[in-house]
Amino acid sequence: MLMRLKPEVHWIQHPDNYWILRNPEYPTFIQVDNIDKNVICLLGKRPIPAIANKHDLTLQDIQ
Repeated sequence: MLMRLKPEVHWIQHPDNYWILRNPEYPTFIQVDNIDKNVICLLGKRPIPAIANKHDLTLQDIQ
């Protein structure tokens, strides 16, 4: 199963070395570090179990 981000969300790099994933359609956002951004960017490109395996995560960490 592939999970994808909505096309309207976008990344904003903050000068304090973190990222904001923002959804302008609904004024929501999350703040993540570089590692989490890399994992999120793989959604829709690789199956979730493969992402979890590559980053030594459990499926509970991702959900």
